[in-house]
Amino acid sequence: MRIETKSNIQKNKNKSYSDLLKTRQWQRKRKLILNRDKNQCLNCTSKKNLQVHHRQYQFDNIISDFVAPWNYDNKYLITLCHNCHQIGHANYKVPVININKQ
Repeated sequence: MRIETKSNIQKNKNKSYSDLLKTRQWQRKRKLILNRDKNQCLNCTSKKNLQVHHRQYQFDNIISDFVAPWNYDNKYLITLCHNCHQIGHANYKVPVININKQ
């Protein structure tokens, strides 16, 4: 996992979450998780319209911002198809965990 520098953290603060998901860092992490999950939805086994879902969001109290999406431990990321992802977000609230990461 790449350590975020102070300048990178500041750059990320100025981007929306959807912008962060377009970065090379996220694309690398996304590919890693898709490969780990055999390029299929862990809920319905679909291989179409795959997305990587964060099982929790982490708010870093030290930097007073959310952890960049690619800096999550792999165990907090799972592959879901678009439909299962949408249904999951509609039925369940993703928890926000406060952490003190340095």
